[in-house]
Amino acid sequence: MNIKIAPVLMIAVAALACSSVKTVKKSDFSPEKYKKLAVMDFDGSHIEESKALAECFIPFLMEAGFSVIERSGLEKLLKEQQLGMSGVLDNSRIAQIGRIAGVNALVLGSYRISDKKKRIPLLRRLRTRAQTGGRQAVKTESVFERISIRIVDVETGEILCSSTSEREMGQGEVDVFFRQTVRSFSGEK
Repeated sequence: MNIKIAPVLMIAVAALACSSVKTVKKSDFSPEKYKKLAVMDFDGSHIEESKALAECFIPFLMEAGFSVIERSGLEKLLKEQQLGMSGVLDNSRIAQIGRIAGVNALVLGSYRISDKKKRIPLLRRLRTRAQTGGRQAVKTESVFERISIRIVDVETGEILCSSTSEREMGQGEVDVFFRQTVRSFSGEK
């Protein structure tokens, strides 16, 4: 019986992951026109996560055929021009970064993260909950409440594509969100 449930459960989890992404694209957006991208640090409350999310998103873009400017080289160029990798970006600053980096578009992202407490039973080997007296440990884990990613035209500052998570995600689910986002940006099914 459990063997039959496993494939159904896997399909349900995959469907949930797919349905948790809302993507909007301009009707005239063409991935071929915007193949050369620069990925900026994501805006959020944790510096480490801001850089890590941007870095983790790059392989998914490359896998879909986008050309991505190397981040450390971009960061060096921006420092020389006294521009930052993060912060508020207005249209003139976006255009400046695009010209300096030689890209068609910037990938901008933001996120909101929180720590959730999760109670887990203290089970050892084959002991049941009744044998442990129902004792539980409290584990704190970081959860992304929302991640949003946009591709922005460097000449106009116009948002070409936008994708947002519609449910909380654990760190292990972020890759699924990234994959779905890039597929929707590039027109893959």
